[in-house]
Amino acid sequence: GITDEQLRDSMKENHYYEKFYEAVTKNFKVDYTDFDEFYDDYVAKNPNVFEGIYVSHIVRKNYKFQDNERVYFEQDIVDDNKSEMDKIYTEVTANDDFQELVEEYSDDYSEEVGINFVSIYDNTTFPEELVEVVEGMEPNEVSKVISTKEGFYILKVLDVVDYVKEAYRRNEVSKMFYDEYQKWKNNSTVITNSDVRD
Repeated sequence: GITDEQLRDSMKENHYYEKFYEAVTKNFKVDYTDFDEFYDDYVAKNPNVFEGIYVSHIVRKNYKFQDNERVYFEQDIVDDNKSEMDKIYTEVTANDDFQELVEEYSDDYSEEVGINFVSIYDNTTFPEELVEVVEGMEPNEVSKVISTKEGFYILKVLDVVDYVKEAYRRNEVSKMFYDEYQKWKNNSTVITNSDVRD
């Protein structure tokens, strides 16, 4: 098993990694010239991709992490979050670019996560009440504001092409990050134990 201390240390490491990743990749623009070839290859190797349900979301969380512990907000802040999400929903209904609003408003958006994509059948942490809503939606349909203990959500079901395009984006960003990391490592000065002792 894993201890609470080990879990907290792991969360800290992940937080630092995400910040480093975001700093390196935030200005990178993906070239989709080769996407069609990638798509054909991806669906040939992953025919089950058509059986998934893929979701993008905007969330306003009803909690924060304090000393690596989840602390839920008082009711007045929860009420403010609900009011904000109602305003965001009004924007969603008037804006075709859902991803633009994800980037502007969602509490959990980051460059690494990108489109806030999850496959509800591959993600065991996706709240059950959201799964029930999504299973009744069609591709490109947007939900109303959904209330959970963790926060308020607006969901959009995306089609397979969007899902594979996100896989392509992440692949390209990861390759760029790896290349940049290798350049950084090769150009870095390594201090050995003997250097420290001297």
